[in-house]
Amino acid sequence: MGQHRRGTLRTETTDESSPIGHVLGTLSTRWGVAIVEAIDHGNTRFNELRRSVPGISHKVLIDALRSLQRDGFVLGPLSDPTRVEYRLSPLGHDLVDLIDRLRDWSEGHWHEISRANAAYDRGHATRRPGARPGLSIVD
Repeated sequence: MGQHRRGTLRTETTDESSPIGHVLGTLSTRWGVAIVEAIDHGNTRFNELRRSVPGISHKVLIDALRSLQRDGFVLGPLSDPTRVEYRLSPLGHDLVDLIDRLRDWSEGHWHEISRANAAYDRGHATRRPGARPGLSIVD
């Protein structure tokens, strides 16, 4: 379980019906990680959550919360209807741990990633679509 040979095609990462594909789909939404991280600090009221995730609309927040609830990452609404609060489930806390590890890895490798981006951009910036490698646009 969880092991694979390097170089083998792992198509399940793009298949939302597979466990990894489903979780990656949740994490790759525009708002999923931001909402989970905002709730990670304890019980969070809906309007507090909306203020802590800049740019999210009321409807999108509701839809995202429902999706996170459906997957078992978020619990709520928790209390009486006048005080709607959400909190992370144990599964949601595990997800935050995974996000933290990914953030640490990303920050630890950011210099390498940035250098690779710059090298790639230098090699591809002046090429016309369909041009042979080594040819640049010179007018």
